[in-house]
Amino acid sequence: MTAEKQGCFWDMPPKREAKFVAMEISISCRTCPRQFGTIHSREHHEKQDHHFTASKRAQMATGFSPNILDYKNPTELKRFVEEKLRPIPGPASIACATEIEAIINLIKECFPLPVAQLIKGGSYIKGTDSQGWSDVDIVLFSEAFENLEDCKTKLPEVINDLGKRLKKSSWASRIMMEKRSQLSLRFHFKCYKNHHGHSFDIMPCYDMLGPAPSIGLKQSFYHKIYLCNDTDEIQLYSMSLLQYQVEFIKASTMRVKDLIRLVKH
Repeated sequence: MTAEKQGCFWDMPPKREAKFVAMEISISCRTCPRQFGTIHSREHHEKQDHHFTASKRAQMATGFSPNILDYKNPTELKRFVEEKLRPIPGPASIACATEIEAIINLIKECFPLPVAQLIKGGSYIKGTDSQGWSDVDIVLFSEAFENLEDCKTKLPEVINDLGKRLKKSSWASRIMMEKRSQLSLRFHFKCYKNHHGHSFDIMPCYDMLGPAPSIGLKQSFYHKIYLCNDTDEIQLYSMSLLQYQVEFIKASTMRVKDLIRLVKH
């Protein structure tokens, strides 16, 4: 810039103010809330605190958005999961468990068909829930369903009836119905003094395996799933496997459960 142009520039207060503001605009870190006055100071912070390499900074320059694995070492990642993702034990957690059981009992009471077996699943039951989010899956097997086709035919009416009964219950003010799927009733349950909530997915189904399936029955069942091309039918098949899924995850180590939490995060 020439001296003449410089003089003209500084003689114009609005432009000088714009230049001053521009110099003061802060630059945010691309992975945390910290702000800096220059790109250089931001990159120094990202390198020191988030372990950004030159290649990662180059990726960021092209609009690449890193996930948590890109800037935390194993120790930091472990601490993040323990402090930010794992549910906090204590009185609130105990009260929460009591209320979850109470709403599950209410669902069973309101179910319009006789219940042969109730299976509980979801992240809350499997122990993979996090501080900010959890879901509860409930599968209700009924002998009123003669077979899978009969179940598919009766499901819309059964789900609709269950929803109406829950809306008329004493817990109705704490149940916020969500958009119903073709195979399940979904709602958000406001839990423990309305401090947080849980997403419920209620799925009535025909029990295709029974309480003690033989190895041959299991193999035949898996073969049917393998050959099935109907998405809804596959989901109905999977309901019969919920109990085994829950048992597998609950028996897993805390590291496996933390990995599931981290993947969901």
